[in-house]
Amino acid sequence: MKIGLFFGSFNPIHHGHLMVASFIANHTDIQQVWLVVSPQNPHKTQSSLLNEYDRLFNVEDPSSAEGDFKSYINPHSLHTVTTAWGEPALLNDALEDRFQFLRKGYFYQDTNSTKDKLVFNRTVTLKDTWAKEQKK
Repeated sequence: MKIGLFFGSFNPIHHGHLMVASFIANHTDIQQVWLVVSPQNPHKTQSSLLNEYDRLFNVEDPSSAEGDFKSYINPHSLHTVTTAWGEPALLNDALEDRFQFLRKGYFYQDTNSTKDKLVFNRTVTLKDTWAKEQKK
């Protein structure tokens, strides 16, 4: 049996990966295609830190809510991703540039970034989670 090995980070696996594997299995003499996870994408060698900011309060208007406004602070308003991988071209971009990171949101480079450790701050998410909160 001929087995083809398809290496990639597959983070996450998507239709493009499956289409390539299906094409190889259906149009070559390879009977099976195995997806082999590579922990490091060779095209994304720059490790970065992402600060994923979310809304500061759990209510829309803490000044009109009952009680102390501090009780409405969102404990998850900052989530830090310590091992995000970015394209090498990010090293050459200016601080005022903005980026959309796939499936994450819009980010800008933090002023504390260095060439050895890039830091990006999220400004806008791609999903509107506030609408979900209003339905609760």
